[in-house]
Amino acid sequence: MSDQDQGEYDLADVPEPRQPKAPITPGKPLPRLWKTEPDEDEEEELKEAAEAKKKQEAAQSAKETVQAAEVRQRARTAKPKESKKPSTSDGSEKKVLVEETPALDTYEARQRGRLIVGTLVAGCVGIFGWIFYNLFIYDPNAMEITGDEPPPPVTVAPAPKKDLDLEAQNMFDRAREDAKAGRTKEAIALLENVVKSYRGTRMAGEASKALERPKQNLPLFLDRLALKAEPAPIPPPPPETQPTQVVTAQPKQITGNATLTLPANPAELTPTHPSPLAMASTTAGTGKTPTTVRILPSGFTAKSEAGIHSSGWPQAIVGNRDGAPMVLVPGGTFTMGNDNRSPAEAPSHKVALSTYYIDQHEVTTRQFRLFLAEMHYRGQPPRSWSEDFRQNPSETLPMVMVNARDAQAYSEWALKQMPTEAQWEMAARSTDGRLYPWGSEPINLARPRTPGQVEPVMSVPEDASPYGVRDLGGSVLEWTKDWYDSKFYHQLFNQPVVNPTGPTAKPRSLELVVKGDRKSGSASARQGIMLEKRLTYVGFRCVLPVEDKGGAVNPGSPASGTSPAPPPPGQPPANPARPGSTPAPTVPF
Repeated sequence: MSDQDQGEYDLADVPEPRQPKAPITPGKPLPRLWKTEPDEDEEEELKEAAEAKKKQEAAQSAKETVQAAEVRQRARTAKPKESKKPSTSDGSEKKVLVEETPALDTYEARQRGRLIVGTLVAGCVGIFGWIFYNLFIYDPNAMEITGDEPPPPVTVAPAPKKDLDLEAQNMFDRAREDAKAGRTKEAIALLENVVKSYRGTRMAGEASKALERPKQNLPLFLDRLALKAEPAPIPPPPPETQPTQVVTAQPKQITGNATLTLPANPAELTPTHPSPLAMASTTAGTGKTPTTVRILPSGFTAKSEAGIHSSGWPQAIVGNRDGAPMVLVPGGTFTMGNDNRSPAEAPSHKVALSTYYIDQHEVTTRQFRLFLAEMHYRGQPPRSWSEDFRQNPSETLPMVMVNARDAQAYSEWALKQMPTEAQWEMAARSTDGRLYPWGSEPINLARPRTPGQVEPVMSVPEDASPYGVRDLGGSVLEWTKDWYDSKFYHQLFNQPVVNPTGPTAKPRSLELVVKGDRKSGSASARQGIMLEKRLTYVGFRCVLPVEDKGGAVNPGSPASGTSPAPPPPGQPPANPARPGSTPAPTVPF
């Protein structure tokens, strides 16, 4: 190898000096290129150029070494060549179309589009979630008490002494009936319960006296003249001048009652003080001599001091099992529903109902305790109410946290029924078309109610209907036995309706009508709640139908104002079919 070739070889091995990189600056959008399709002449020229290139490669093979060195030398000293425009083999410039990238096809535009689409999707999901929550989960009347916050204070009003006297009187009468039927143990247990639970009442003193009588060899109740067995006195000895045989008299034990009969003690049958139920009814005809004297069903006692309605029914009665006062609602026609409120209450229509009795107030915790003690009921599904009673020790509060099945079981035990929606609303509105139990204007209370608070029964004197029914306009909502259908009233429009019992078809939601309005007290308010739910603001009361479309419903008891003894505690109530009447409808759940 010559020196010249060796020098060129050495120069070719020398690495080129590195040049500093130019700073990266954002450039303009790259142009888009569209090449025109080549025509036939250009294709022939390309073929000829390829053949010429092959011939040149053969000729240049000899000069490959020299040209390679020259190429390396030029590569070290040559500057970057400027890009040439594409051209064809004949030197003519190739057709090229240049266009800038559209503004909406850049990376920033795509990122901005993704952000907008994601925001719209998240907003749609939030809106659908809010709609689902309000339709199926949210309860506008719920009363939730968190564990950190103590429950609101409950103003417990003392129980009216008249109600305690009535309950004690009722239990005392049950003990009397048990004693007459020979069930002495049950009678003694009831008397001991009166002494223990109704201290300070007149009947507690009477029960104490009755419990002392067996110790004196006397019956529990002195409804008849009874003779007390005493040892026969020993006669004085005769004079010594007349010796006679001394005979010791043997005492003769006297059992049973004497044949001399006296009327029962009126104080044990009728309270000596006027009852608050005497003013329960303001219907026309009160005070007139009734043409027919009605006989009450078994298990109920008439309160004579309340008076007799012109139809012959007592104005007020008491249930022998639960001791609950009930007031009379005479049969008549009233306007049901309201066209100016929610669509579920429209249209308003006329409804005719037969005579019935309704509890004067909601079932209280005291009455529900009696039911649980006698029936050992635990609920459906099973539930124990001991914790609720410990949290609400007051016996005058309405019983809440009961579902429709619990209310039905209690009404059967008390020989009553759950009210229909029409019966509840007529007891609140009467036949004069009022909107609230107290009239057609919002209530004006001397002591405003606390929103959402459960109040003791009969603690608001202004909340009373014309029949004397209390607490229909507030405190708690109340169960009925009618299935709920928001469009059911449309089926009753422009046609006579007698004793309606609600829709016949069971809804899929299994909702029953719940009556009452805790905010305004409207008597036409209605809503549907699933029959299995137990809520802190839903209670109930019972009714006793005494007439149907065909006439009076009664068991043909031999005496008015009294009633046969109910079954012993712990046994289910016997409710045989009454002659001349249709059987009471049962709740279809």
